[in-house]
Amino acid sequence: MSLDKLNDFIFTNNIIVEECNKLKHFKKAALFCSINGNNLILLGDDFNSRSKHERLEILAEECGHYATTTGDMTVANNYSDRLKIDKVELKARQWAAEFLIDFNKFKEACIKSETIQEVIDYLDISYNILNEYVTKLSLRDQYFDLGNGYRLNLYRLPNIIKERCDDSETP
Repeated sequence: MSLDKLNDFIFTNNIIVEECNKLKHFKKAALFCSINGNNLILLGDDFNSRSKHERLEILAEECGHYATTTGDMTVANNYSDRLKIDKVELKARQWAAEFLIDFNKFKEACIKSETIQEVIDYLDISYNILNEYVTKLSLRDQYFDLGNGYRLNLYRLPNIIKERCDDSETP
């Protein structure tokens, strides 16, 4: 499902996806760039040998660069540039996580699961994508409301700690 959604995004936005054997020299799995008005995602030659979840994570992050990045942020000449690049990378990863994880399905996974691995399996995503999603949620609030008087303590992850809350402390 997530790969189909990602492929639809790529098609809808006219993003060209191609293999590029030069990326291994730069130690990159993939790269988003815009050349002469064409939006490209270049994939390393080992892309197809990676696991399904790794491929999904890589493609989603590169689509995140398309969706969130403006300008050229490929070279860090100083510390300030490195900070800008790190911020752009974080934004792309967060976009990828929010694009791949449906809010209601995440809630359902948390209700039904007892371990983080069960949540990952239920959502059919990588740990990294789940971690980005939950990290962003935890910056907004300590608890994630599961309904029926229960909440998930986001500060206790990767442990799944469901807590009972009464009406006076409902998040």
